[in-house]
Amino acid sequence: MPKNELALANYRRRKRWDALTAAEKKTLVSIEAELSTAEEEEGEDSLELVDVIDSESEKKAYLFVLWPFGSGALVDLKKKEIVADVAQHHFDARGDGELRAALAAAWARQHAALGIREKVSFEADKDEDAKKPAQQTTKKKSGALERIEAMRAAIRGGAAADQKELWALVSEAIDFKVRRPLPARRLFELDETTRAALELIHEGYDASDSMLGSVGLPSSQPRACRDDPAKDPGDLARFLGHAPLGPLDVPVQLEGNAHPAWCLVSDAVHGLRPNEEVVSALATLSSESKVALLRALMLPLASGHLSGAWAPPPAGAQPGSPSARGAHNQRHIRFVNAFAASLGEDGVRVAQERLAARAGWLEQWLPQLTRSPGMIVPHWFEQTLALGVLARAAKNAGSALDPGHDALLSALARYLDATYPLRVVLEDLPKERAAKIALADLHLIEHFPSAESATAAIERLEASGGGPYVNALFERVVTAIGAPMGPALEAAIERGSPQKKVLAKHLPKSTKKKRA
Repeated sequence: MPKNELALANYRRRKRWDALTAAEKKTLVSIEAELSTAEEEEGEDSLELVDVIDSESEKKAYLFVLWPFGSGALVDLKKKEIVADVAQHHFDARGDGELRAALAAAWARQHAALGIREKVSFEADKDEDAKKPAQQTTKKKSGALERIEAMRAAIRGGAAADQKELWALVSEAIDFKVRRPLPARRLFELDETTRAALELIHEGYDASDSMLGSVGLPSSQPRACRDDPAKDPGDLARFLGHAPLGPLDVPVQLEGNAHPAWCLVSDAVHGLRPNEEVVSALATLSSESKVALLRALMLPLASGHLSGAWAPPPAGAQPGSPSARGAHNQRHIRFVNAFAASLGEDGVRVAQERLAARAGWLEQWLPQLTRSPGMIVPHWFEQTLALGVLARAAKNAGSALDPGHDALLSALARYLDATYPLRVVLEDLPKERAAKIALADLHLIEHFPSAESATAAIERLEASGGGPYVNALFERVVTAIGAPMGPALEAAIERGSPQKKVLAKHLPKSTKKKRA
């Protein structure tokens, strides 16, 4: 075998981070946050590991780990560091083209026989040629601050920055190999070199960045937005103090330091700090700042550390899946409820304003929700949040949400994404009302069952077309409803339900004997 040839050996699957051996965890600790959330919706094994053998020594040289969908990392076992990445099936060897070629050859020979599920094309990352090998970058890292400051000075003097060179400098100062999106970093936590690298991005990087969020830092907008007063300059510009602060950026004192409000809220909605601790810290703000912050939190957030893009999913769920987004939305609405309650009448007023701003929503979008509930509808999240605030305020006052809102609640219950935070709203309603609104969705019926839910649950199963996930959900719904399911199952089977095979599995034993 040629000296530089590699071979794959000892392929194994693991369901999740907890199933790794102690040695594997130690090797992969730098990407624990990613691997601990790489779990399939259907509970299948998600992590795939394979040893990479060096032909000369015949010993393990690397550990190759892959996870859905099209992600992976190659760890040098001697250096104890990641030396290559798989991102959407591209292979980034961080400047070491020979390593990429050698592993690609081993993959081509052996991956099919080993039964590896994930696919890797080994197509070079678009910037591979511009990147320096890891050992060269390490030698230069100690001088990164001086070179960053020199480039900043040149930019201030009117020089145009080479974009690849600029980002290479940023990558020396900020280790993107160690992904740590949460908790969000604060300005007071940054060392001088990291702060200088962020200033360099703001001053000289033309594009929006795509990687800062993965290491807990706020992203920036493209230069065209930063230079246009009519456009949003971006979170990084505000974070560094180069743009007027918005409601989410207002500084909040906690533990002797000033935290941007969004950082503390991010801690709360990701379960890193108790809601009560963050609400107590926000209480030190002026009334105007708190009202403005609540308004901002009741609008949809497409990106950033409040959006849930980095939120760990529930056990068994895939990052970015509906259940992962839904769990984050539930945490978000619970925090908004707690914060709004601390504002008293001001919190109720903001919620009422949000509903008034969408007064014609029900008439406009209910036909589509009825006809095609899977299609996207706008403004559902802000209305769900507003209803949650009003329902909690009514419950705290010893009453219940105005029944005039039930039509809107019932419409939102038809929309899958809305059903997750809607559960929080229904928890604050009388049991009978909650069960009636829940009839529109199997997930909600599971949590708010009633005798009247039985027929609706069967109708929801039939409308979905079934499938492993829905069938498992329906089984839980049958258990939740209990005895009233029996007659409803029999009636549906008698009328020739398209799901009669699934329904028959849940018939009471006594009924099965009679039918036999």
